[in-house]
Amino acid sequence: MKNSTRKSINQINNTAIVYAGVFALLSVFIVVFNEYLSFQKEAILLEKSYMQDKKIETIDAVALVGNVIHRRVESSPDIPKEVMYDYIAQDIERVVLKKRKMRDMIIYEYSGKIVYSSLKKDEEMQSIVNSFVSTSTKGGDFVMAKDKTKERMFYLKEYEPLGLMMVCGVDLDEIKNVLATKKEEYRNVTTGFILKFFTLAFLLYVISTIKSRYITDKIKKEIAFIGNSFKKASQDYKFIDYKKSKFNEFSEIIMHANEMIAKIKEKNSDLSNLNAHLEEMVEQKTQALTKSMAFTQELLQRQDIFVKNAIHEINTPLSIIMTNIDLYNLKYDKNPYLVKIEGAVKVLENIYADLEYVVKKDNAKYPKSTLNLSDFVKDRLDYFKDVAHGNGLFVESQIEEDIYVSFNEIELQRICDNTISNAIKYSFEHKSVHVRIYRQVDKVFLEFENEGEPIKFPNRVFDRYYRENDVRGGFGLGLSIVKGICDKEGVLIEVLSMDGKTVFRYCFEFLKDTELSK
Repeated sequence: MKNSTRKSINQINNTAIVYAGVFALLSVFIVVFNEYLSFQKEAILLEKSYMQDKKIETIDAVALVGNVIHRRVESSPDIPKEVMYDYIAQDIERVVLKKRKMRDMIIYEYSGKIVYSSLKKDEEMQSIVNSFVSTSTKGGDFVMAKDKTKERMFYLKEYEPLGLMMVCGVDLDEIKNVLATKKEEYRNVTTGFILKFFTLAFLLYVISTIKSRYITDKIKKEIAFIGNSFKKASQDYKFIDYKKSKFNEFSEIIMHANEMIAKIKEKNSDLSNLNAHLEEMVEQKTQALTKSMAFTQELLQRQDIFVKNAIHEINTPLSIIMTNIDLYNLKYDKNPYLVKIEGAVKVLENIYADLEYVVKKDNAKYPKSTLNLSDFVKDRLDYFKDVAHGNGLFVESQIEEDIYVSFNEIELQRICDNTISNAIKYSFEHKSVHVRIYRQVDKVFLEFENEGEPIKFPNRVFDRYYRENDVRGGFGLGLSIVKGICDKEGVLIEVLSMDGKTVFRYCFEFLKDTELSK
């Protein structure tokens, strides 16, 4: 069956070629984009350099004009102003314009009257001068001026002795032509680069395609040979001739396959020998297993008889001890030593009751009955009063009257006795054990609280044989019995242990009056 997620060698080759093409296009884009950024930076630098050169050129020209006017004023200080202006115009034509090749040179009075202009159109000349006059420029400034055909930059400088403004302008269209030329050069370079790249990419594509097709065909033939060889080997377990493979990698695969075939042959031989003696071995193992099971069953029966007899034998002396203690207490005042003995015996009775329940619970039935939980707990507290007294503790209770539940008496006693016994056992000396029964709506809560070491792992105290404190003794069995009973009867358990206090809380279903009447 073909797997749709797997790809053929041709598909992998085509995918690789596509990825290579995408990578190449991305590379071209990055190179072209970087060239474009370089061109933009170069254009900005070129424009700034051009403008700076033109500014220096205009400043030098105005300075030269200022020197020409100054020499003329010093050489002919007494001639009329109009004649002076004619001489100045001749000096500028001869000295400045011929040497500097400046076309836009204007000299005018502060009032706007033109003294000299190299511009040929009077209207254009007067318009430019009027714009300078309107700005109240006093010199040392660069001013941009633009008409319908071109854009110019003028540098203005005043010649104060004659009240003249000297203006030198340059045509800015030249930079546009330079930038257009640069842009065309960039376009040609980029186009040439792209053409060369795609030509090279096409050649590489053709070469790689031919090469990949050739290699792919070789690999496909090799794989077909290996596949057919494996099919034959799976049928007759014959070794594959690795010398027929043209690739070292596939030869290594064939050698590993031959090793596997050799191991399979060896395993088949062992399996054949095993099958020949299998029936005999199974018969022997069956007989041994039957004997072992019979022996194990006998041991379990003997163990069960021993436990039952031991429990019975323990009950007899305990009953005798408790009876004699009761008789002594009726005849004499309570003896403090007997109080401790009585407490210890009651602890043993509780352990005995746990063992008896564990032995009988799988076979015995525990039917429910209507129990007065309030009176029942009071009786159990009265029973453990001497045990608490022997441990230097006090038992205090807050029990609501006439709280009824539907429960088996033996199982309820196991819950109460084990919890009370643990509360006494793990409480600090001269502290109180508090027992509370209260109702909330249709729920009845039974709580046992003591003051002692906090429980480190509240979730584990109900595990069988788990004990947090080995010094206090016990089998770790009582709370496990309690948990089993509560789970079976749907009683919720909550354990809280913090700030030196531990609370075991049991939640029963409240038995209503209508249910009591039934």
